[in-house]
Amino acid sequence: MPSCNRSFAELDPRLFSYNSKHGWCESCYGTGVAIKGFDAEQSGEEIWWNEWFEGEAAACGDCEGRRLNPVALNVLFRKRSVAELAALPVDGARRFFDSLKLVGREREIARDLLAEIRSRLTFLHDVGLGYISLDRAAPTLSGGEAQRIG
Repeated sequence: MPSCNRSFAELDPRLFSYNSKHGWCESCYGTGVAIKGFDAEQSGEEIWWNEWFEGEAAACGDCEGRRLNPVALNVLFRKRSVAELAALPVDGARRFFDSLKLVGREREIARDLLAEIRSRLTFLHDVGLGYISLDRAAPTLSGGEAQRIG
């Protein structure tokens, strides 16, 4: 069995958020794209970010556009990383979570979380956004899409 002789802290939910310094790619601060002048103090909602995003975006070379740091990207659930699940369109994620079979301790741990995930995905589907991917950056949403989410 391969071993890297490295230990890791207990998993923290913030590790899986590209909006948190605990989870974001340190090169692009969770944006997934290479943006000159962007740093940890920006939120991605600044006017200049929205104006910049109108152009062509180059994926971050370190995370390959997946927005998360290497530790987060290497945590797998059912052979998929959080980035892979977030890249699914809403309707694809609904199918994944609806078909998920959990037993024993997994079921106990995920009960409330799974109900919340399914509820939010159903809401997005019901407002006609089943086609958008979950990792879509807010500035890329059309006015109508943003309005339906908000």
